[in-house]
Amino acid sequence: MTCRRVLALALSSLLAMTGTRAQDVTAPATDQTLMLRAADMAYARELERARVKRSLDINTAQVAMARRVVFPMMGYAATFAPVAAPWSWALHVETRDEPVAYCLPGGKIMLSTGLVDRMKLTPDELAVVLAHVIAHALAGHDAATATARLAALPFAPDPNRRALQLADILGKVMLNDAHDKETERETDAMALEFMARAGVDPEPAVETWRKIARAGGATPPGFLSLHPTWPGRIDEIEAQIAPILPLFEQAKAEIAARPRQPPVRTRPGLN
Repeated sequence: MTCRRVLALALSSLLAMTGTRAQDVTAPATDQTLMLRAADMAYARELERARVKRSLDINTAQVAMARRVVFPMMGYAATFAPVAAPWSWALHVETRDEPVAYCLPGGKIMLSTGLVDRMKLTPDELAVVLAHVIAHALAGHDAATATARLAALPFAPDPNRRALQLADILGKVMLNDAHDKETERETDAMALEFMARAGVDPEPAVETWRKIARAGGATPPGFLSLHPTWPGRIDEIEAQIAPILPLFEQAKAEIAARPRQPPVRTRPGLN
């Protein structure tokens, strides 16, 4: 399935769940503003919780690795999916045993040391995991779930109260709601194409999902339960890689042909 088909399906689902008509061009902008504000609030809470525990960005090696591998994908996201154009990206790593990896609407990524350590992920394999959670965010899967749950609550006319309600919902969705098989299958296809077009090698996806499957066990924790594997999933992923490798080679060639930029001390959006 191509990224255009996946994004179209995701948009149709989001519009259906929010009650927005495809021809209504004013409602999506308002909804996106609320969603991005709520996501920022939910992320700020998680960062503060981790800071209080003194567990935020302690493992500087993993922070550096994660930011290095995700940087090309952050830079390409708005080209791949225009919904990401206004996103302000950030990535932080919490030192905790539970395997955690998610991307909130707006490009706010949280990762745990437990996910990297439990599966002994290489940088290329971590890129696969990050591409997967970013693809969920670009497709709007968790945003659609959160929006539907907000709509079920009594309407709060105070926009601050409504943003707080949505932030509470988003926080719970990201950490507790498992994706179904069809959503995961669509996200696999989207993530692989996203990586290839961003100039990130998609071939490590096969070994990455093998590691995820092995690490799950009878009662998989955290990320492993929210993104469940099934018999045949790895074969499906492997079958999709060969057709998209030309996209990866083309992206690599285009990146290599670009004029070199002078080095910078910091990377905007990653701190």
